[in-house]
Amino acid sequence: MNPPKRWSVHLSDQEVTPPHSPKRLARTKAALGPFKHRHVAELGQSCVCAECAEERIRLLAILFNTYHLLNKGAPRAADVVTDLDLVARKARELSEALVSLNDYARQRLQIPRKYEKSDHGGTATLFKKANIADLPLPGSRTQPASNGLWVEKLTALEQLARLMSDTFAQSRGAQEQKDADKGGRTNLFKQQYGPPARILVTGAWHVYNSFKPEQAKGTAGSPFPQFVNLVHEYATGNRDENSTLQYWITKIVKPRRRNHQLLQKLSALESRLDYLQTDTAPQDNTDAEIAGLTEEISVIRQEAIDIFPKLFPSSSPRKKRPKKSTGN
Repeated sequence: MNPPKRWSVHLSDQEVTPPHSPKRLARTKAALGPFKHRHVAELGQSCVCAECAEERIRLLAILFNTYHLLNKGAPRAADVVTDLDLVARKARELSEALVSLNDYARQRLQIPRKYEKSDHGGTATLFKKANIADLPLPGSRTQPASNGLWVEKLTALEQLARLMSDTFAQSRGAQEQKDADKGGRTNLFKQQYGPPARILVTGAWHVYNSFKPEQAKGTAGSPFPQFVNLVHEYATGNRDENSTLQYWITKIVKPRRRNHQLLQKLSALESRLDYLQTDTAPQDNTDAEIAGLTEEISVIRQEAIDIFPKLFPSSSPRKKRPKKSTGN
């Protein structure tokens, strides 16, 4: 009997590896060139050589394929509730079936005990796997009938599954299964990690900005969107342009660029501040400069905090439902 196919976060390397195409990889890598640097092996340094460009493109393609495949068929909140309720129901049904067994049926299930020591074949193996010793016993003149640990464990499993189902639904603000998917058709994987296209664009921005600092623009047809589409083509083998990618490019590039500028400026200012605060021979204007740097750093940090939500924009902003009018 083949087990039913289920959704899982584990994928094989074969499933996520891009289709073998040296030409596609070469075209994608060329979008990051020309390469003027040799490989840098020092720890902590970002290398921008041709070999590292190829490796980062390959890893980005694998990342996108992984998230794209995991997003397909990923369970929604209602699916989790349904699965847990099914376990609870089946555990109860099996528990009730075992409890209702008549003594002849109970005795029959205990027969393999006779063969436990002498039979080293199938019967002994089934006895161990089924844990027959914990099944309901028919009882005797000296021992009353007992339902066994199987029933006890199944009852506990039913209670656990129902509890987990209820707490999961409540954690999402739902009291019933039909309410467990408030907020649209988004599955749990996408809710946690975001749309695969957004992940691809974000990763592509980091790669592109490493090789071509401050050059990424969101305008359709410009070099960066072309690079993103080349990575997508290399990852999937699909040459058709993906309009969803341009949507995320437009939303992500400008905030990413500004955030990068803020972090660079913040790093320089904090380095200067640290130097002044530890300077053993301060100048007459050191205190004033420290005060100015402290204020400027505070302003930049606040701007970075304000821009942070724009780095991970929502795929489907929830609109507030209009209040129902109560007529007079």
